[in-house]
Amino acid sequence: MVKSLGRRCYYMFFVKSWLKLSLSVGLVCTFSSANALSLPQLIELSVQHHPSVNVLQARGNAAAAALDGAKQQFKPSFSLEAETVYNTSSSDAYAGDNHKLTFSITQPLWSGGRLEAGRDRAVAKTQSIKAQTEQNRQALALNVIQSYGNWLSAYKKRQAWAKSLKEHQKLRNQVKRRVRLGSSARSDLALADGRLASTRAELAATIVDEQISLTRLSQLVRQKLSSIDLSVGQPQTKAIEVLSTQQQLLDEAKKISPNIHLANAQLDLARIARQEREKYFQPTLSLRLESQYGNYSTKSSAIDTRVFLQMQSTFGPGYAQRAGIREALAQQQAANANIALEQISVVEQVLMDYLIAQSFAERINALKQSQDTAILVSASYKRQFLAGHKNWLDVLNSARDLVNSSIKLADAQTHNLVVTWRLAILTRGAEGYRRGII
Repeated sequence: MVKSLGRRCYYMFFVKSWLKLSLSVGLVCTFSSANALSLPQLIELSVQHHPSVNVLQARGNAAAAALDGAKQQFKPSFSLEAETVYNTSSSDAYAGDNHKLTFSITQPLWSGGRLEAGRDRAVAKTQSIKAQTEQNRQALALNVIQSYGNWLSAYKKRQAWAKSLKEHQKLRNQVKRRVRLGSSARSDLALADGRLASTRAELAATIVDEQISLTRLSQLVRQKLSSIDLSVGQPQTKAIEVLSTQQQLLDEAKKISPNIHLANAQLDLARIARQEREKYFQPTLSLRLESQYGNYSTKSSAIDTRVFLQMQSTFGPGYAQRAGIREALAQQQAANANIALEQISVVEQVLMDYLIAQSFAERINALKQSQDTAILVSASYKRQFLAGHKNWLDVLNSARDLVNSSIKLADAQTHNLVVTWRLAILTRGAEGYRRGII
C-alpha cells in the first residue's frame, strides 16, 4: 500500500511537471512565433541597421555637399577688406586717409576647363558613392543569405542527429536487455555504446555550428537571434525558381552589377583627374569689379570704382605637373582594366550558380528517395535482427545510414536555397528575391 501511494504521488508529480513544461513551451512558442523573422525580413534588417550603411550615407552627404561646392565655383565671389594705418613718419604715401574700405566682385570668365573638371569630378564621386552604397546592400544581402543557409543546415542537422541519438539510445537499451538475458554478446553492447557516444559528439558539434551561424547572423542584423526566432511560426523558406536562360541571367547581372558600376565610376574619376592635370597649365581669365572708399595717399570722400580684366597662370615646381599627368594616366589605365576584371568575376559567379541550381532538382529528388529507402531498410533490419536474420552491426549501420541520408538531404536543400537566392540578388538586385522566380 505504501508502494502504491508512492507510485501515485510520483505519477501526480510527473503529470504536474509535464503540464508546467508544456505550458512554458507553449508560451515561448506563442511569443516567438509573433516575433519570428523570415529571410526577407533578416535581409531588410541588415540593409537598414548595419553600421556600414551609416558610413556610406555620411559619405553620400559629403559627396553631395562637394558637388554643390563645385557648382558654386562658377558664380561670382565677393570680397570685403577694411584697413587702418597708423603713420609715424611724414611719408607722402600715407598723407591721405587713415582708413580704407575695399569691396570687390570677381567673376571667372574662362578657366581652361578647370572648373568644369572640378564639377565633373564631384559628379563622378557622387556616382561612386552611389555604386558603393548599392554594392554594400548587395554584399549585406548575400552575407545574410549565406549565414541563414549555414544556420538552416546546422538546424536541420541538429534535428537529424537528435532523432538519431534517441534511436541509438533505444537500440542501446534494447541490446542491454538482451545481454542481460544472454541473447546477445557483450561486444554488441560495447558497439552500441560506441555508436551512441559518436552520435552525441556529432550532435554537440552541430549545436556549436548552429550557434556560430546564429552569432554571425545576429551581427549582420544587429539584434540577438535564436533558432526559435527563425523557425517557430514561420513557413519554410523556399528556394527561388530559376526560369530564365543562362544568357538572360548574365545580361541582367552585368547590367545591374554594383561592382561594375563602381569600376566605371572609378574610371571616370581617374579620367577626370588626368584632365585636371593636363589643364593645370591653362591660364584663367576673370573679371573683377572693385569699389574703394578712402585713400592712403590723398584725402578723399569719393568712392573709387575700378574694373580689372585679370589673367593668371600657375606652372608649379619644375616638372612635377608632367609627372602627375603620367601618374593620372596610369591610374586611368588601371581603372579601365579593373572593369574587365569585375565583368569576369560577375560572369564566373553567375555561371557557377546557374549550373549548380540546374542540378539540384534531380539531386534533391534522389536524396529524398535515398532517405525513404534508408527509413525502410532501418525498420526492416531491426525486425530481421529480432528474427535472427541480421546481426547487430547491420542494425547499427542502417541507423547510421539513415542519419547520413537525412544530413545529405538537408545540405542539398539549404545549398539550393542559398544558390538560388544568391542568383536572384546578383541578377535582380538587393531585393531580387521578392518575386520568388528569376
